[in-house]
Amino acid sequence: MCKVFKNDGFMKMDEKDFQLLDELQRNCRQSLKKLARKLDMSITTVYDRMKKLEREGVIKGCKAIINPDKIDNSFLVFMLVHLEPHVIAEKGLTYRDIAKRISMLPNVLEVYAVSGEWDMVLKVRARDHHQLSSLVVDSLMKIDGIRRTHSIDVWETFKDTTELPIRKKI
Repeated sequence: MCKVFKNDGFMKMDEKDFQLLDELQRNCRQSLKKLARKLDMSITTVYDRMKKLEREGVIKGCKAIINPDKIDNSFLVFMLVHLEPHVIAEKGLTYRDIAKRISMLPNVLEVYAVSGEWDMVLKVRARDHHQLSSLVVDSLMKIDGIRRTHSIDVWETFKDTTELPIRKKI
């Protein structure tokens, strides 16, 4: 048995919970019957555990993973963002306020607050340089508090996964 942190305390998870998480992140479309057989549990027990993991926020959701090349979003960029602290203070904003505004832009997939010379890192998908330029000039740079950006074009992706390493033994 292992205690796993959640927002309002800790929840207990055992080896079967970790095995279930591992199976679900590999393929969340597996039937309950197939999962139950793999985990040597009853269908009802698997279902109850899945619902518990969802309720406790361990499982955030199940989504289709779309191939960006097939929907004309193959241009991938990591963008560094530098903020202006004095503008943020003058306007009564916080870094979180700016991050929320950036997060609302449709081509921005991920937003991270980071340490070091830059304040944020964004993961952005676009059709091409023109769409990226439009995002930066027409949307991003109009957000109060953003001083400058730096884009890093991705030439080739060698690994892109949403799977987390699940502990095999507790």
